Amino acid sequence: MECENCNTEHRITVLGRLIFVSLTILPMLVFGNFFTPFDNAFATIGLGIAILIIGSLFAPYFVKYKKVDQ
Repeated sequence: MECENCNTEHRITVLGRLIFVSLTILPMLVFGNFFTPFDNAFATIGLGIAILIIGSLFAPYFVKYKKVDQ
């Protein structure tokens, strides 16, 4: 990712990757496998995708980046 103002390049850290997965993929899988309240597969998949989208919207606020030295 490159800053538009100062042209500094930033990369996601390992901790940032773990945070991203814990906010997106992990909640969707836990819901789909353990907390499914629906007998309908389409409703379960739809809500799982909604959880994925909501997690993706929150991820940029919690993910950490580091400046790349050039």
